[in-house]
Amino acid sequence: MARTHLFAALIVGASACGGSDAPIGSSQSIRFEIFKGGQNVDCASVPEITRVDGLLLRSNGTQQASGEADCATGTFELNEVPDGSYTVVLNAKGELGADAAGILFSARSDVTLPGDGTAISLRPEVAYLDLEWNFGDLELAPCADQVAFVAVTVGTGNTTTESFTAEYDCTATPIAVPTPFELTEHFIKVEAYNHSGFIDFSTEARRVFDRGDNAYTAMLQPIGGTLLLDWRFAAGPDIAQACDAAFVQVDDLVATVRALDGNEVTSEVVDCTAARPYVYRGRRYAPGRELELSLEADGAHRFIATMPFTMPQGDYAPGALTLEAVGTATITVEVATSTCTSADTQRFDVTVFEVPPRSGEVMVFEGEIPAAETMASLPLLTYGEYRVEVVQQGSAGPICTLDEPRTIDEKENTWAPFVF
Repeated sequence: MARTHLFAALIVGASACGGSDAPIGSSQSIRFEIFKGGQNVDCASVPEITRVDGLLLRSNGTQQASGEADCATGTFELNEVPDGSYTVVLNAKGELGADAAGILFSARSDVTLPGDGTAISLRPEVAYLDLEWNFGDLELAPCADQVAFVAVTVGTGNTTTESFTAEYDCTATPIAVPTPFELTEHFIKVEAYNHSGFIDFSTEARRVFDRGDNAYTAMLQPIGGTLLLDWRFAAGPDIAQACDAAFVQVDDLVATVRALDGNEVTSEVVDCTAARPYVYRGRRYAPGRELELSLEADGAHRFIATMPFTMPQGDYAPGALTLEAVGTATITVEVATSTCTSADTQRFDVTVFEVPPRSGEVMVFEGEIPAAETMASLPLLTYGEYRVEVVQQGSAGPICTLDEPRTIDEKENTWAPFVF
């Protein structure tokens, strides 16, 4: 009988020590979500997350299990984990500044396995920005015809840290910037580009971002002032503002502004029937800029107006510019008399003077025709009367001189030759 009791005790002792038949735990699944934009969303819907790392700790702080959680299914799968109480740590990672695996969202939560299916919410460890913009009292009115797109840049100013940069339609506001940011000071720059590729409105601010959602409204300020254009047409004695006047017949004008203090040139085609004063959209200009405005149009005649000016504070409205009808001509020379025939002829000097009715002559062209050539084209000249002086030059000085009147009254004028 004593031997029987001892055998039974050995069997019980072997079971208590955990032999090969001891329970090894079961597969467990911990669900998780990402808290973004004020609500819990599926991990797969947050594209900046590239991986989620999981860690399961026993009650004494030692590691029970670790591995990569599945963002696509939103689960942290555990194998051969005994039932009981644990602490789970989940870190959702992605690109954060210069760190390719920065922690974007995290959670540390006590769990009991098997669980009840409740998802753990990973809270943001980074900042997100909701950005809105307007043009002050103008609201979004410049978006209609002055702004081509809005450029947004957010960064720290540190050259080793990448900035977020993107372009948006002017009316796309508000936007959610998709890039996560570190919890530090950032600059927020918003610039509105016109259709010529220049920045006409801008604003920049510095903000220290908080963890989670951050909101900022940018009020874009105009850079300099605009040009307000008005025009009328003149051809000889005829003057009219109407684009459909018989001597005008103009559909479009080309407005060009040249910076006299640099090489910058902007240009815009303007509907002649547009409401006036017309806001020039080529770009805005800062006060003090030395500029030159020209208007050109082609209709029944060719019209041009040119005006240099210094940009004042605010907008500039010079009033109606008069586009004068202009034309060109070709000067042709011939030597037909024995008096002027000379093998010593080197060139023909040409000087053209405008002859206004109430003032003295104004020189409008000066050039020369080489002896081997017979003609020269003149630049565009305003309609009117001109005095043309042609001097045949030799090595010792003038050989013959002609001084004759001519008229510009068409786009292309055929002048009689200057015969020496």
